Amino acid sequence: MQAVAMAGCVLDQTALIIAGMLLSASGGILTKLMADAMNRSITNSVVGGFGTGDSALPEVGAGGAPTQVRSVSADDVAIQLAYARKVVFVPGQGLAAAQAQHELGDLAKLLTDHGVGVSYAVHPVAGRMPGHMNVLLRPVRRLTFARRPSGPRTGPPGPCARRRRDSR
Repeated sequence: MQAVAMAGCVLDQTALIIAGMLLSASGGILTKLMADAMNRSITNSVVGGFGTGDSALPEVGAGGAPTQVRSVSADDVAIQLAYARKVVFVPGQGLAAAQAQHELGDLAKLLTDHGVGVSYAVHPVAGRMPGHMNVLLRPVRRLTFARRPSGPRTGPPGPCARRRRDSR
């Protein structure tokens, strides 16, 4: 940023000097806003505060009281899933890094075999790039949705069903 202004001084170009001044001013403003957002001084943000340990805040519950994190075993999760009527999987970068999409598919297959409804909540930009999770889960979803628990459908038929009836 200051290099543009310095190049303008060396080349005697007023436009470069003005552009460098504008870039430097905007960079300073952004630095100040960032420091304010982190509740730190600019000096502390630029110079210090690296490698000083864990600065994570304790988790706070809905009432404002600190909550305790409870670890659960795989058996506890299996029991909770067995009593569920519907399970929504929210895959993220961890699933992609572990390449565990097939294990997730096996779990979804087990759940649907036991009558548990399984669905996925995939954020459009989850993973390393937009659509990454959709690509990873494509074979898994095909297995899961082909094996949905069968039962009476509740509610009115959708617009596709109406169109099929009308076209006959």
